[in-house]
Amino acid sequence: MRRQLVRLLGFTKNAKLSLVVLVISGIAGSVCSLLAPVFIGKAIDSLALFNVDFPQLFNNIIILAALYISSAFFEWLLMQSANNVGYRTAEALRQAGYEKLHTLPISSIDRGSRGDFTSRIIIDTQNVSQGLIQGLPKMVQGVSAIVGTMISMAIISLPIALTVALLTPLSVLVARKITLSSHEHYVMQAEAQGDFSGFITERISNRDIISAFYAHEGNIKSFNKYNETLTSKTYTAQLYGALVNPSTRFVNHIVYVSVGLVGSLLSLAGLISIGQVSSLLFYTNQYTKPFNEISGVIHQLQSAYAAVGRVFALLDRQNEKEDYESPPEYISSIGNVDFQNVHFSYEKSKPLIREFSLKVKPGEKIAIVGETGAGKTTIVNLLMRFYDIDSGDIKIDGNSIYRIKRSQLRSMFAMVLQDSWLFSGTVRDNIAFGKPDATMEEIISAAKCAHAHGFISRLPNGYDTLLSGEMGLSGGQMQLLCIARVLINNPPILILDEATSSVDTRTEMLVNRAFDDMMKGRTSFIIAHRLSTIRSADRILVMKDGAIAEQGNHDSLIKQKGIYYDMYNSQFIQE
Repeated sequence: MRRQLVRLLGFTKNAKLSLVVLVISGIAGSVCSLLAPVFIGKAIDSLALFNVDFPQLFNNIIILAALYISSAFFEWLLMQSANNVGYRTAEALRQAGYEKLHTLPISSIDRGSRGDFTSRIIIDTQNVSQGLIQGLPKMVQGVSAIVGTMISMAIISLPIALTVALLTPLSVLVARKITLSSHEHYVMQAEAQGDFSGFITERISNRDIISAFYAHEGNIKSFNKYNETLTSKTYTAQLYGALVNPSTRFVNHIVYVSVGLVGSLLSLAGLISIGQVSSLLFYTNQYTKPFNEISGVIHQLQSAYAAVGRVFALLDRQNEKEDYESPPEYISSIGNVDFQNVHFSYEKSKPLIREFSLKVKPGEKIAIVGETGAGKTTIVNLLMRFYDIDSGDIKIDGNSIYRIKRSQLRSMFAMVLQDSWLFSGTVRDNIAFGKPDATMEEIISAAKCAHAHGFISRLPNGYDTLLSGEMGLSGGQMQLLCIARVLINNPPILILDEATSSVDTRTEMLVNRAFDDMMKGRTSFIIAHRLSTIRSADRILVMKDGAIAEQGNHDSLIKQKGIYYDMYNSQFIQE
């Protein structure tokens, strides 16, 4: 726990001034609170024996008023500082978490739950923020109050100070015992919250599929299961957390009664005055107050501790492998690609790509076909270094891709995937995503090449129309915008993964013509299921069980009457 607290302190660097103000205001407020009982005792003594010292009484009242006003001001300053520290720390954690997502291997993202990542970056960081806002002021005030009251009580009466000191460990032990028991339940609550968030994100994203299969009833049952689990974990965690406050208060009441009893006996013996007994009772309240307040927010602190553990677990995940230390000066590519005896598997026990070798000349148009799961998209993922190969090598223009910076490597490629993606923003922003400094003329030219200019012009604000994810556009229109996004970058190597699967036949013909123009002089990899769209490819690779089963152009493969021949004829007959 200490290591995590020290690490968390590093994320408060944007609120260092607020942290200093928090400590100073917390100590100053505690000092004001500690001085108040002294003057309360003096005010009571000035009323003793029916001989009221009014000047002294008024002076004490004025001093008390000043102390309480100062205490209120420092309390306000303390909370403002705590809020700033909490929110700035959460901001830094969110920033670190989001930046971490960009350094994680694609495999880590693919195998994780999107909702769980979201929960760690948003919900868990918010819990950390609330824990700091609730806990930091209590800690600062508590430490200063405990030290100050013990010193003050020792000055007034050493026996009473020793009485309090002897009874204090009992309160600490009770709180520690319950806190340790509750921590495990708060961790399970945080994990259940992450699972629940993942489920909700997944089901909302696929709402249309649920409706299409009329799977509402089963979906609601699954929701109820996750909901009941989260409720159960939360209830158990809160139950354990709720035990701390009443337990410590019970012990602290024992301390208060003991001080009153011992103080009364000392007063009767003439060792201390009635006013001093009153001061000691006030100090006892001040002394036990931090224990009560900290135990009162223990559930928030435990939740924050569990949350920060989940955030740090995300930050501690292994990054993508580091770039080569001395990458070559690589400015441009002519598109020469060479796969050399590549082996790869998503799971070590299940090899997928085996002894894959392929030489692609600059400007060559390569089509990759095969059954589902044959390894077509995997070849592209390896080329882009979304996944690292197990053995072998992949070279571009004679340079291993593992000796080229990822930023340089991926700048050589442009991809159009089967699943289109648009973000919330204008049409112009979406097209210029990979080239933010693109001029309006370049954006319009790319849209025209992708045959998207027509429907864009009919939108309410044309290229300045705001898009909210997928709202307002058909699947084909979204795909055309994604194609325009690629065309504007003018890359040396082009990858099309079922890029026209969401457009109609007529638009597909127009887009393919645009691609044909664009692919002239550029190395291209085309993954396709509709074989009629790749007849013009220079070479067609037929993948089977992670290896090349056949290769050649369309005419030569048809003459072989092998796998490609059967695939093509089956599609031709269906059409």
